Amino acid sequence: PAHVVQQLARDIEIRVAGPIRQNSPLLGDADLADIMNSGPIKGVLNAIAKRRNVSHGVSEILVNRAIASPGEESAVGDLLANETARIGNGTMNKIIDHAPEYDGWHRPLAARPNLSSAHMQRVASIPSAAIAETLSQRSDLDDAALAALSHMVAKRMAELTRKRESAEPSPTRPAADVFLISVMKGGKIGPVCAAISL
Repeated sequence: PAHVVQQLARDIEIRVAGPIRQNSPLLGDADLADIMNSGPIKGVLNAIAKRRNVSHGVSEILVNRAIASPGEESAVGDLLANETARIGNGTMNKIIDHAPEYDGWHRPLAARPNLSSAHMQRVASIPSAAIAETLSQRSDLDDAALAALSHMVAKRMAELTRKRESAEPSPTRPAADVFLISVMKGGKIGPVCAAISL
């Protein structure tokens, strides 16, 4: 019954509330917004981020809460990995703005289907091995996104090479080599050529 679902969804134990928040079709957008705004309970945002067909409005509230609440940022990664979640243009811009700070967002952000060309270019410019590897495996990169990815790889390789030259010799594999190997896994020629040309 609806009143039982409402009560369970607001339970203070995430083991009780989490499955209801994630799966119950009886919770509407207003209920989810109320739950997200009612106070911090670890796992609330993650459960909602994994729901089927998360709306634009719920996504926006979730992203704003996750960014504003320390320790809750993993919910944005869950939202990005949820292919049924609808994320509006403004919300996606906010995610990309903050993405350099959160490594856990990089892979699901780069793998997100139906990214606009502008978003793809912005994502490709974030210096990250996970982004470089994931984007290199996509078959839907347009020329502008591929150019942005190549530029990011070349810039990141230059930074890593400068750090290696100024650092003490180390027995471990140089970071630049590790980064290049992650890019090569994707098989895209442009970014690899940009890196090797350095």
